[in-house]
Amino acid sequence: MLIPQGLRFAHALALALVFFVTKQDTRRYLKSRIRYLGSSVSSPATRAIEQQQSNSMTPRPSSSLLTTSTSLNLAAADTIANGAIRAAQQDLKGGCKPVTVTVLDAHGSILVQKRMDNCPDGAYRKFSFAKARTCIHLQSSSRSMRQKYTGGTADSAKFTQAASMVSVMEGELIPVAGGVLIQDADGNTVGSVGVSGAAADEDEYCALAGVQALEQEHGETFQTVPPEHSCTTLQMN
Repeated sequence: MLIPQGLRFAHALALALVFFVTKQDTRRYLKSRIRYLGSSVSSPATRAIEQQQSNSMTPRPSSSLLTTSTSLNLAAADTIANGAIRAAQQDLKGGCKPVTVTVLDAHGSILVQKRMDNCPDGAYRKFSFAKARTCIHLQSSSRSMRQKYTGGTADSAKFTQAASMVSVMEGELIPVAGGVLIQDADGNTVGSVGVSGAAADEDEYCALAGVQALEQEHGETFQTVPPEHSCTTLQMN
């Protein structure tokens, strides 16, 4: 029996469509199976990679001496205190001068406070704390408060302002050198140190020496305010 040419064409077209649809379904099926098998086989490795990436995105301290990126830890504070005491013992003219050292974290809480033998308790302990606290409150050194409000050119209004600030803060501000602000490389405050017991310039020198001990013992450098001491009564002078 002869099939008209039009029917033969329609039949061929139908077969082609069936083949095409079947082929597409087969491809989709194979792809889904490959994805399923691939995820089943590699999921542990994939999860490990994802976990590693997640961990790498978690903020971590940039220093082994910081509890967070913006606060000293106990090890750093202890190094600073010991360095300041060592400077008071070895570097000042007239021999060892007993001092008290207070190291605060970025929020102004005490991390370490050490009083050398023969340094009177009470006043010097409070003075060293007030010097360190002044740095945290004003984000500068205790020397800068003295220079700003009670320096040689300060007028009575500034002096009155300084006295009022000390009174309002109930002894947590003191315009006397010896308090040093400590910052990281980006200028973020990470803590402070206050020293009292020697002359004010000597106290400041010891405080700075304490911060410098971090580099000597741990290999990490921090910025200080002030950046340099003004002491003229050192053994080397």
